Amino acid sequence: MDCTGDPGHTETLVDLHRYLVLDFEAQALLFREARMSNTSTGETVIEAQFEAVYDLLRFAPTSIIQPLRMPVMRLDEARARLLAHAWERDQEKTASALVSVVPAADLDLHEKLPVVFPHVPNVRNPFADPVARAESAQFIAAVQVGYFVPRGQGGGTGVPDGRCVALLVVNIGRPGLHVRLPRLPRLAFDEVTTGV
Repeated sequence: MDCTGDPGHTETLVDLHRYLVLDFEAQALLFREARMSNTSTGETVIEAQFEAVYDLLRFAPTSIIQPLRMPVMRLDEARARLLAHAWERDQEKTASALVSVVPAADLDLHEKLPVVFPHVPNVRNPFADPVARAESAQFIAAVQVGYFVPRGQGGGTGVPDGRCVALLVVNIGRPGLHVRLPRLPRLAFDEVTTGV
């Protein structure tokens, strides 16, 4: 089955891309050719580049809550603490990154709701239950992380203030051209969809 819903109809990748608003080159850049890099060129990423990425991220569709917080690890002391929590297989690339970000879910996200949803009185009320609030924060922050970067490395880390739950570690830099593993297989459309 393909995107037309006809089980006997199959189309090539080039044919399928015409059903999307995003042009073929952008699709390739963001998805088909996007890869996790195991090396970095060492080029500095300027603050304005990082801010430009966030400027796109903040407008991505989620829900009324925006729980994503992004502690940026630049100082040696902070990076040393981060390395102590990184998976062994990720320590070398995390150590070589110039900057690491630890996207986290703010468990007190309801405090900012009057800022991002000002037209609704008592907007914080549905988030009074701390358990429900934590679940919502982690889920929506994970959605926001998906917009932030299509590749990152997992691993638990602590966020110093205790009000946030770390979701993953993202090393920021220009990807190196070496030590990229071959693209692994992906599940086909008919392997992940079910008609009901």
